[in-house]
Amino acid sequence: MLYLHVGLHKTGTSAIQAFLHQNERRLRTLGYDYSPIGRSGANPHHSLGWELIQSGQQQPQLGGLADLAAACLKASGHVVVSSESFSRANDAQVRQLGVLFKDVPLQVVLYLRHPAELIQSSYFQLAKNGLNLRDFDSYFERSLAGGRVRFLDQARRWLTMASGRLRLRVYETGQLVNDDLIDDFLTAIDAAHLIGDPELKRQGLVNTSPGPKTIILTQELTRQLGGREQLTQESRLMLQKVREAATAAGWDSEKINLITPAHAQRVEEVCAQQMEGVAREILGRADGRLFYKGPRVGHDRLPKLTDLPHQELIAVLLQGLRQPADPRVKATPIRQLPQGEIRRRGKPAG
Repeated sequence: MLYLHVGLHKTGTSAIQAFLHQNERRLRTLGYDYSPIGRSGANPHHSLGWELIQSGQQQPQLGGLADLAAACLKASGHVVVSSESFSRANDAQVRQLGVLFKDVPLQVVLYLRHPAELIQSSYFQLAKNGLNLRDFDSYFERSLAGGRVRFLDQARRWLTMASGRLRLRVYETGQLVNDDLIDDFLTAIDAAHLIGDPELKRQGLVNTSPGPKTIILTQELTRQLGGREQLTQESRLMLQKVREAATAAGWDSEKINLITPAHAQRVEEVCAQQMEGVAREILGRADGRLFYKGPRVGHDRLPKLTDLPHQELIAVLLQGLRQPADPRVKATPIRQLPQGEIRRRGKPAG
């Protein structure tokens, strides 16, 4: 049996993938092979997802979907593959995957999360990586208009491809097995008997959201570097080092919740039909409710750059820039920050 974990993004995928990698050898002895095809080291199977969606990012040297299908037919035990990149596939691409794996016993695992929380988590992640300069409200509306939160369409797509073998899980407190993501995932891949195995290590939180000061500083650095379209390999490394310095300074211990009652209401206006459809059609819930708790609502706002403690901000920035350069990264000309510092409303910080 091939267990294909397809996401969605921001539903604990990094924690699941870290667990699978960390326990790769132990799981293999227990009959669950975290396939080496299409991945390298601790990285999950993104290359396979990229191949499916034809993003041009796949790494052929790691093996492809055809290699995986062939290996599954020869496997004596279960095979596990995980990448949220699969969730970006359209109807035609998913059908194509179904044709390729038509002779492979297949179970798809799909996690859903409340749209408001999913969008906020994505916003934080993209901002942390220098890939999002929008304010939260405009990003929220843009995300609601996209296909990512069309949960019923997503579920139907994979349900059809897997001939009804879809394990749809809800990433919400009270709906996970033992209120634990890893216990829930093990159950989804028919490995509930492994819950409590003392030899299976659990890493805990992975890929946590950045704090508000980290977000603001990263966004400003990205602007100074010319925006996301101008980011080079070297400038991305700079952003990474500054993020690490911010984490070391304890900035990420401060959490923020940008979801307001208005955002929660907008989700109901835009997504109610899709969410109810999943609850009734896929999960068989007569009450039509997919999420029982709804999003955690806050009233926070991201601070402005000028609101941040100046000396603390500069200390973190300079600490990040002083970290040794990664020798694997080739030097590439980039726009330099004025005097190695950021600008505050057009004036040099200092």
